[in-house]
Amino acid sequence: MTSQGHAYAQFQRALKTRNAFLAMEAARELKHVPLEDALGLCLLLRAERPRYQRAAAKWLARYYAEVEGVTLTDIRDLADLLGALPVHGGEAAADLAAHLEALALHRCANRVRELTTEPGSAA
Repeated sequence: MTSQGHAYAQFQRALKTRNAFLAMEAARELKHVPLEDALGLCLLLRAERPRYQRAAAKWLARYYAEVEGVTLTDIRDLADLLGALPVHGGEAAADLAAHLEALALHRCANRVRELTTEPGSAA
């Protein structure tokens, strides 16, 4: 496995185990982090308000840059949903996932569901 492949595998393991520190370390070694994985990293930081705010803003900027046809309304709606997540938890996560699905960002929606559902609970 290449060093890039190894770092990506480590990154995926860190996301799966919800280890923000290891995920950040592995992400630094990657040349590119897909949009859904960047959102996953953002979600791991939601307990650390200042870091989460910066990560969410960076994710929104990437979303704007990488997805065709993004509107100001899309950005505002996603920013509101991301802002509500640390405060309102599961309900806000479900709303965020549904909104991402409506925008055809299925992998991002799946990442939200994966990382905001309590481990061991039925999804």
